[in-house]
This record gives sequence, C-alpha cells and structure tokens, in this order.
Amino acid sequence: MDVDPKTYNLDIDSIKRYITPKTKAIIATHLFGQPCDIDKLQKICDERDIRLIEDCAHSCGAEYKGKKVGSFGDIGLFSFSLPKNITCFGGGMLTIKRPEIRDNVRKIQASFPEGRKTKIVKGVLAGYMSHFFLSPKIFSFFSYPFLRILDLFNVDITDTILNKELEKFYNKDSESSGGRLSNIQAKAGLLQLSRIDEVNDRLRNNADFLSRHLKNISRIHLPRATALSKGVFSYYRILIDNPDRLKRLLLREGVDSQRGNIIDCSKLKFFRTKEKDGYPNAEMLSNRGLEIPNNYLMKETDLLTVCNILKKLDRKGDLR
Repeated sequence: MDVDPKTYNLDIDSIKRYITPKTKAIIATHLFGQPCDIDKLQKICDERDIRLIEDCAHSCGAEYKGKKVGSFGDIGLFSFSLPKNITCFGGGMLTIKRPEIRDNVRKIQASFPEGRKTKIVKGVLAGYMSHFFLSPKIFSFFSYPFLRILDLFNVDITDTILNKELEKFYNKDSESSGGRLSNIQAKAGLLQLSRIDEVNDRLRNNADFLSRHLKNISRIHLPRATALSKGVFSYYRILIDNPDRLKRLLLREGVDSQRGNIIDCSKLKFFRTKEKDGYPNAEMLSNRGLEIPNNYLMKETDLLTVCNILKKLDRKGDLR
C-alpha cells in the first residue's frame, strides 16, 4: 500500500482494503522520528486479531498521545546503528507485550552468536572517524575541500557509498543474519539512554527553528508533526523538485546534505506483488527527498547559517 504524502507514514484510512484472510501482521513505521496514527491502526488490528509491529528505528523516545512509541503494538523494533539518536555501533532492541512472543524470541535469540568483535570494532572506528572528519576544524580544512574537489568531477562520495550498500540490500532475499548485542554495546546503549530526552529535546528545538525560518520558501515542503504526536526529528527531510541539484548547490555553500536511504519499498526484491498503478506517493517522496543538517550538537548560529543559505538560493531562483 502507499503512504500519506503529508506525514510520510502509512495511509491509515486506506489500509482496510488491503487486509485479506492471509494478513497476519501489519508493520507500522514511525518514519523520520514522526509517530504514525498508531491508536487508529491498533483498533483495526484488534478488531481482526492481527498482530501490530512498530518499526521505531528512527523514533526512539518519540511519543503519541503521551505514550512512547514501541509500547502500542505486539512488538516494537528499535535500531542502534550509527546515525540513530542512540547508537551501539549496530544492533537493536525489541519491546514485546505478549509473553508467548517474548519466549519465542528469546529462544531464537539464544541460537544467534554474539556479535563478531571485528564487526563491532569496525563500527566503533567508523563512528570515531565520522566524528573526527565532521569536527568543525577538520571539516573546514580537509573534509570540505576534498568533497568540493570530488564535486568538480560530479562525484558524490557520501551517497555513492550509501547507494552501494542499498544495492546489496535490494538484491538480497529476506534471510536472517541475526546476532546478539555484546555486553560493551549494551553498556554504551544504556549510558546514552540516560540522556535520550535531552538529545530528543534538542532535535525538536532544532527542527522547530528550521521550520520557522524556512516556512516562507514556497518551493520547499517542510516536515511536520501531527498535533497528537511528539516526534524526535532524527532526520529533517525536506521535499523539493530537484534534490540532487540542491545538494550540489548547498555543498558549494559549505553545507553538507544527503539524499538518504529511504526509497520506494516496492523496489525491494522480496516484494513480489505490486499495485497496477504503482505507489505514486512513495515514489514522489523517494525522488524529491533531501536531508538537511539537524544534529543535537548544532547551535542556533549553525542552523541560521543553513537557513540563510537556502533563502539566498531561493532569492536567486536556484530552487526551481
């Protein structure tokens, strides 16, 4: 089924016509940290005895009607990979309501090996390398000039690397490749959990600042939260007609942005059945999306610089 073009989440109002006697579960994604209309979806699932699974990979700490995401469905899935607001350099977490599901998951988990040390070390090194090269001085004197040189040859190294990883995923069957979080990864996650509200509040404040300063740029569609939700804005994803061009223009002004790894899921190999008319909203969101900087370490002066550059590009007519 398609998504809601306003929230980027499941189109709850149209979901009933996709439910068949074969439907066993519905996965609801709180995309980009914005909770979907989960109680309405939960009611649909309860009426039909369908399991509800929440994909909370982007939304750790987000709330819907004052209740944390991951606590509504039968299972909540959380990701702790590098870009998330809690990172354990890989791995994730499940929240489970039903004891029988919990016991089955524990049995399956017990059969998984502990995460390979080499993979953990690679994740830690990648995190430190990312932090190092994106630190203000190193980025200004090394990383940015390097990206600009590549741009002269029309090479986008960040999205190129990301797209290679996505291509591997697209062509992969839905087979399991599970592993257990190591103790050191779990400890790192618990330490971050103690300050997750502080991180999320900063992300929300940043997103509010960006939205207030960019709201008059008509060619940019800004992300929005619903009145009933308290999102975390792990990603501040705008929509624009030519995101690749804007990405290059922003880089030339000293602002790094990213197309991201969110695509039309109907392109994944393991989705065999497709709508006759396709999924126009998902395709539009995939084709027009661009993530601009929103990090809890950013100050208002940093955010204002990004906003002023976008306003300048708009005045020059470069956002057409």
